[in-house]
Amino acid sequence: FWFDAATVKSERKRPRDKTFLAYGGDWGDNPNDGAFVADGIVTADRGHTGKAAEVKRVYQAVNAVSTPGGGPGAVTLVNEYLFTHLREFDGRWELVADGEVVRRGKLTRDQLDVAPRSEKDITVPLRLPRDPAPGTEYFLQLSFTTKESTPWAKAGFEVARQQLPVESDAPAPVPARLESVPALRHQDRDKDVRITGEDFSVTVDKATGTLTSYEAKGRPLITSGPVPNFWRAPTDNDKGNGQHTRNQTWRDAGARRKVTGVAVRALGDRAVEIKVTGTLPTSVESAYSTTYTVFGNGEVKVDNTLHPGAANLPYIPEVGTMLFLPRRLDRVHWYGRGPEENHWDRNDGTDVGLYSGTVAEQWTPYIRPQENGNKTDVRWIALTDRHGVGLLASGETLLEANASYFTPEDLSAGVRHDYQLTPRDEVVLRLNHRQM
Repeated sequence: FWFDAATVKSERKRPRDKTFLAYGGDWGDNPNDGAFVADGIVTADRGHTGKAAEVKRVYQAVNAVSTPGGGPGAVTLVNEYLFTHLREFDGRWELVADGEVVRRGKLTRDQLDVAPRSEKDITVPLRLPRDPAPGTEYFLQLSFTTKESTPWAKAGFEVARQQLPVESDAPAPVPARLESVPALRHQDRDKDVRITGEDFSVTVDKATGTLTSYEAKGRPLITSGPVPNFWRAPTDNDKGNGQHTRNQTWRDAGARRKVTGVAVRALGDRAVEIKVTGTLPTSVESAYSTTYTVFGNGEVKVDNTLHPGAANLPYIPEVGTMLFLPRRLDRVHWYGRGPEENHWDRNDGTDVGLYSGTVAEQWTPYIRPQENGNKTDVRWIALTDRHGVGLLASGETLLEANASYFTPEDLSAGVRHDYQLTPRDEVVLRLNHRQM
């Protein structure tokens, strides 16, 4: 189906909502197909999903690619329609710098002179800045919309969209010199390491190897973490192919880790390095390390390393870390792919941009609770309170990120419906290298 097949059922035990979407087995029916009836690209009540965004982008009949050797703005338009000329649409372009539109314009009638089943090379007048700021990232965004209303869409409906990276002469960012950050102090105590600096403090627990406190200007930003995490909640397809049982060795590997060593080293009076080493109880024991480098300006650099115990261990559902933040940090802002959830093998329909929302809004209501809300190609992500104060995380390479009120284990317990879940009184932030 193109939509999830489900029916509405009442549940007297629900304190707020009166209904939920039911599927095979909820009516006492047996045999049944379980949640397999809910394999559409939109929800049963026709709600939008990341799957719908992906299908629309993949199916679109107008595409654009950067013309090899053509320089900035050189684009090849491809019209895959069988009978429709591109002049039947309006074409617009935008030059985007780090998520902000800096120039925009319309494609001309001549540029849109692309007959069905043909292509054409055009040049978009981008005019890149002469002196771009270090590290600035540019994209060209093209949009094609209907000129007039049709039986299937109103005028202005977007039938196709494409985002293309644009090379520029922006210099690489220059890291700040260590001597330029304020001084800090640290105490290497029996049970923890305490670092204090100008308006911030960090505490690393030696037994768990994680932060038990990170405060800035007296406000707590992290309650615990980052915890090594190698598990994501199984999806319907995972359950169908047995992934959730085949890869069980990774499910609680991070939670049951054993810290074997903590080494503390001062880097002058401007930074402190804390290296945590340990083992993971996989079927063949694995090893990991986490190195925290705390700088005098309050930044904490985290380097994680995983050494699987054997080459024949089952594949890892997720490679990353999990942090727990105060509940008040319920606004999420990110520069990466969005706004819909996306995954490394399903992100053609989500462009790189600046996006914001609440943590609750990142939840995707699959008919059965499962892994959801992931974001890929994340340059940075920030969790803030209503005043804009919070925690910013970025990666030396692109990250995957997920902000939720549930851990992967919460979503792996086997409940059948969202209302059976109890949200945590804290924000769960996962910063990952990759989900599988």
